[in-house]
Amino acid sequence: MVAIRCIKVLPLSTDLSIRNAPFKIRIVGEANKTCKRFAINLCSGKDILLHFNVRFDEKVIVRNNLLNEKWQHEERSQPFMPISIGKSYVIDLHVTATHVNCFVYGEEYCKFAFRTSADGLNNVEISGDTKIYLLSITK
Repeated sequence: MVAIRCIKVLPLSTDLSIRNAPFKIRIVGEANKTCKRFAINLCSGKDILLHFNVRFDEKVIVRNNLLNEKWQHEERSQPFMPISIGKSYVIDLHVTATHVNCFVYGEEYCKFAFRTSADGLNNVEISGDTKIYLLSITK
């Protein structure tokens, strides 16, 4: 298990100690009052296998991936925005070999199917105007 607590400087990039799915990533944080967006990326080298982009300015969480420096098709069809500015949030990403189940506050929010092999998944990145209180990676 990897656990990082009270991160004050973003962007954050951390190697995954667990590389074989299934595993879970938990992020506990709070979007700053000035936050327009923040992102959680699951990476394989320079590719982003999941871009989980919380966009307060659009009231949506966009999911996408970046392959060979090109963004692919965005997924944005969700009925509500579960995260609020200035309030703490808990995001759980349950990673399997084929997809990620994304939970917010313990409720399943969406499922994102990997569009390429997840075998090279090796890094988590978090960026944007948010505080991170906990990042944990467990089997």
